[in-house]
Amino acid sequence: MKAVVFPGQGAQRRGMGRELFDAYPELAEEASEVLGYSLRTLCLDDPHRQLGRTEYTQPALFVVGARAHRQWRERTGDEPAFLAGHSLGEYCARHAGSTAPCTPPAPSTSRPDCASSSGAAL
Repeated sequence: MKAVVFPGQGAQRRGMGRELFDAYPELAEEASEVLGYSLRTLCLDDPHRQLGRTEYTQPALFVVGARAHRQWRERTGDEPAFLAGHSLGEYCARHAGSTAPCTPPAPSTSRPDCASSSGAAL
């Protein structure tokens, strides 16, 4: 029996998701279009020191968490018996347990809302 637990805000680090941005470049572009800034640049380099600001942290953690889960499933073929998340990680867990399409929130939005999203699944 396997469980997947997603972290909450505070887990962000410069360089996070490096292999995921390389593995899913089309999703990096789509997320950047929705957000209005380069999510790859934010996560990998954080040149303007914005990764610690909530309005940037939350979409970054959501996208990296959703992609990490997707990559894990593709590599292992496993389905977890349990999904959980701490704080913001709950949205990643909800997304991982759903087939609902979900894109990162716009910069003025403080949380991802899978129910109202119309973008491609991450």
